[in-house]
Amino acid sequence: MTRFPTRVWATIRRHDLLTEGDRILVAVSGGADSVALLHVLSTIAPKARARLAGLVHVHHGLRGAEADGDATFCEQLATALALPFDLVRVDVAGEAARRKWSLERTAHALRHAAFRLIARRRLATRIALGHTLDDQAETVVLRFLRGAGTRGLAGMWPKHGLVIRPLLEVRRADVEHYAAHRGLRWRDDVSNVDPAIPRNRIRHQVLPNLMAVAGASLPERLAHAADAWRDDERWLSACVAVELPSVLMPHAEGGWLLDLPRLDAVPPMLRRRVRMAALEQMLPRGNVTQTLVDALERLEAVRVGRMARLGQLRVWRIGAQLRLATGAAEPDSPRGLELQVFAVPGTVELKEVNLHITASVVRRSDWDADGPPSSSGGLAVALDAERAGPALVVRSRLPGDRMRPAGAPGSQKIQDLMMNRKIARLDRSRIPIITDEAGRIAWVVGLAVGEEFAVQPYTTDVLLLKVTRSGGKA
Repeated sequence: MTRFPTRVWATIRRHDLLTEGDRILVAVSGGADSVALLHVLSTIAPKARARLAGLVHVHHGLRGAEADGDATFCEQLATALALPFDLVRVDVAGEAARRKWSLERTAHALRHAAFRLIARRRLATRIALGHTLDDQAETVVLRFLRGAGTRGLAGMWPKHGLVIRPLLEVRRADVEHYAAHRGLRWRDDVSNVDPAIPRNRIRHQVLPNLMAVAGASLPERLAHAADAWRDDERWLSACVAVELPSVLMPHAEGGWLLDLPRLDAVPPMLRRRVRMAALEQMLPRGNVTQTLVDALERLEAVRVGRMARLGQLRVWRIGAQLRLATGAAEPDSPRGLELQVFAVPGTVELKEVNLHITASVVRRSDWDADGPPSSSGGLAVALDAERAGPALVVRSRLPGDRMRPAGAPGSQKIQDLMMNRKIARLDRSRIPIITDEAGRIAWVVGLAVGEEFAVQPYTTDVLLLKVTRSGGKA
């Protein structure tokens, strides 16, 4: 059998989990998986010219003296390796009661929030978690039984943001064998055999019974299927990212507008995913269920002027658009935007419409590598930084405003542009317009980019503009 560290290194290389200069924060519970992860990373991280930035342990406040013992054990591990140690205490039970979530969901949310907090404190560029191939198989089965689509069946990603999972392609038995062979000590968590926890029922009852029917290699086959579903998910997400900016735009009063004709033009097999992505702009991702997505589809037939409820959202039909907002009622008399000048790079807050606009500048080569945002309107655009200049102006439309939209044969009145996109009359003064210091219109948010500001083959620096709800998403 291939040596355990070699297999972990192969996973790191295959998924590009570590790069030169990375600082790795290792999350350690005290169990065999995380202890083995800490040990193997201390050995092979230098191979990637990376280093360990510290060890973090989260005390969930649920198991009394046993949890205290886990924390002490993890601190001793850190001391033995001369690593910084961070202990984060969270109140899972109290937070679960407040949020009306399960203990498992709350613990996961608080744990990952703690990891991100300590990563910032330790200047870590990677957060290493000890999930194994068996954990992946359990995740796939659990999500399948809950009715997940390809996003859920894709399981856990080897790399997602700062998080990496170097053990995701090795079996739990191999991890424990490695730990025992190296003489490593670990702690056993008795809650891992509690049948009241759904994952434990999958681990100790459902998956063994499935393996009895399908064979002992079932976990590997499930993990390989998850790999394929992740490829599908990447493709679907890329397709949705292309479609969403033309379908969804910020509403003048702080909500969002869903353009129904443009949604109808989306290929039928993508519409459900576009609706889901639209709802995820307004609600926490975990709150967007398939039931909610199906309800949105039904509401697309609501009559003009009628209001309906969609979970936490209120929905109005305005012409050929749906307005979605969390407010209690539709505002009667929208106000225009205050003219503001902001530096590049920088951020400006539009309090009247509850939006932030963030400007950043990147080299053209870096922008190409990351994949460009839309250059024809939407919630994020890329412009030629040199043409835009060191400062920008944001304001409402003015009488006589004109621009030449990127790709258009000639100039157009902003009023006509808004009429053609079926923007309600009362909303037109609330659409942010971005100009340079000379007053030339660079971007009508959600509608069009000015031709003279579009990224060209000779562009060297790219200005990225992104619109987000205050405290929310793009």
